[in-house]
Amino acid sequence: MRLAAMLASAHLLYFCTHWVPDRWRLQDICFPREQQDASGVHVDMPFILANFQEPLGIQNQHMPAMDQGFVTLGIILLELCFGRPLETHEMWSKSNGVLNPADPFHRQYVAAQWAKAIDLVIDGPEYTNAVEWCLREAPTENKDEKWRQEFAMNVLGPLLKSANLL
Repeated sequence: MRLAAMLASAHLLYFCTHWVPDRWRLQDICFPREQQDASGVHVDMPFILANFQEPLGIQNQHMPAMDQGFVTLGIILLELCFGRPLETHEMWSKSNGVLNPADPFHRQYVAAQWAKAIDLVIDGPEYTNAVEWCLREAPTENKDEKWRQEFAMNVLGPLLKSANLL
């Protein structure tokens, strides 16, 4: 829970900057290791790998960056909750020919279905509500900074409360 709150906080601070790409994945989150002990991992100090070689805006020019960024965060929060990647969910391969797994909307659809099971793992509605907001209610355009207030109220606040950090 604490890690989810930390990632949401980083998203609030750095999203829409060159520090956080609009389609980051769970694999982009890294944890430093102890130099003396290879098995020791600093889970309280995650960082996100960023690719600075692509010019800004080249990724996903056909889709609004905000939409993908929030959906990506929602998927990462799900993966943290269940401890496995979205691609391992049974619905990923059972699209009945309706959706293409390479389609970003397929990812969002599977994630939205998976989010219904969060309550089986985590007590309280805060985590579920934060994920649902990222997947279904987040703004799709970056016209102003209003999204930051909405994000703080609907995602970061509930995650902090869920992690008992408020």
